[in-house]
Amino acid sequence: MWREPRTQYNNQHRAASSQGTQSLSLRGAESDEAISDNQGIATLPSVARNDNPIQVASIGSLNGILSSAIVQTIPPPTAADLTSTIEVQFTPAILAKAAELNHNPVQIYNWVYNNIEYVPTYGSIQGADMCLQTMQCNDIDTASLLIALLRASNIPARYVYGTIQLPIQQVMNWVGGFSDPKSAGNLIASGGIPVKGVVQGGKLAFLKMEHAWVEAYVPYGPSRGASAFGVKTWIPLDASYKQYTYKKGIDVQQITGFDPQSFINQITSTATINPTTGSVTNIFTTTVQGQLDAIKTTLSSYVNTNLPNATVGDVIGAKDIVQTNEDILPPTLPYTIIAVGNEFDQVPDNLRYQISITVEDTSGVLTPLTYNTSLPRLQKKGLPLATCRQHRQMPRL
Repeated sequence: MWREPRTQYNNQHRAASSQGTQSLSLRGAESDEAISDNQGIATLPSVARNDNPIQVASIGSLNGILSSAIVQTIPPPTAADLTSTIEVQFTPAILAKAAELNHNPVQIYNWVYNNIEYVPTYGSIQGADMCLQTMQCNDIDTASLLIALLRASNIPARYVYGTIQLPIQQVMNWVGGFSDPKSAGNLIASGGIPVKGVVQGGKLAFLKMEHAWVEAYVPYGPSRGASAFGVKTWIPLDASYKQYTYKKGIDVQQITGFDPQSFINQITSTATINPTTGSVTNIFTTTVQGQLDAIKTTLSSYVNTNLPNATVGDVIGAKDIVQTNEDILPPTLPYTIIAVGNEFDQVPDNLRYQISITVEDTSGVLTPLTYNTSLPRLQKKGLPLATCRQHRQMPRL
C-alpha cells in the first residue's frame, strides 16, 4: 500500500548557489543517473502515486528556502503500518527479540543500533529475519528489522526514502574506516547506491546519497518514547547510520615476509588463463597450499611468542560500534535531509534486489525453466531446487 508523502515540496523553488561549493561525481553509473545535474538542479526520482519529482539544488545551502513550500499534515497510522510484509515477517526469532526488549521502542532502537553492522549495498536484500541472523545489513534491511520489532510490539512503523547529506569524515568511518575520502565514496557507489560528492575549498567535504530510514508512531512528548503515555506522533529513526572504533591487527605481510605479487606471478606462470570466460585452470594446488602452510606456521609462532593471550581482534583487527544507551529516543536524525521522496508501509518492488533463476535440462530435451523473483521473497519462501543458475540484476528507480 502506497501513501502520499507526508511533506510535499513545491518544485518551483530553487536554491541559489553558494560560492566555493560544487558537485563531484563518484565512480559508478548509478550515482550519475539517480541524482543528475540540470543547471544546478538535482531531481530525486518519484515513485509514489500522483507525485511530481522533487527538485532541489545540487549545490549550495537549502537552509530557509523550503519552509514556505512545506504543507504540514500528520496522518494517523493505518492497519498496514502494523502488518507483516515480504520483508517484515513476525517469525519466532523476531517475536522473541521484541519480547526480550520488553516491546519498548527505546530499547528496540538501541538494540538494533548497537548490534547491526552497516553494509553499503543498495535495495532490499535480506528482510528483517535474515538481517537479525546475519547482523550485517544495509539501510533498507536494517529499517526492515527495526520496523518488524516495532510492529511486533504493536507500534506502527513505516519506511522513509530520500536523499541525505553527510560529512565526509563521518562517512569514511561509517563505511569501513577509510583514510581517503574518495575511496569511501567509490565504495558506496560500487554497492549500487546513488551518491554524489560535494566539494568545498577544493576538497571533498560532503556526500549526498539515497538512503532509507524509519518513522515510528510513538508517544513522544514529554517522555520521547520512554513510556506509553503522551501525545503520539511520527518520529524519524535511523539505526543504520553510526560510527565505529577500529583496532588495527598485526601486519601479517611484514611478519611472514609474504610477497603477494611474487605469489601471483608464481601461480600464473603455470596456470591457463582464459580472459574471455574469466576462468583459470591448471593451478598447482601444491604451490598454493605450501605457501599457505608456511604463512600459517610463521604467524602461529609469532603470536604464541609475542601475543600469547591475543584475541581474534588483536590478530586480524576489530571493528566495534560506538554504543548508544539513551533512555529516550533521539530528537532528530543525525544528518541533513536534502529531500524526502516517499513514505511507504512496505518496500516497493523497484527497491528490492531482483534475481532470475534458470533450471536447465542437461540433456537439452526440455525447455529451460526461468523463475524471476526478489531476494527478500526468496528468503521468505525458500527455493527447493537442486540445480539452478542465477543472473542478478539491480532494478533502477
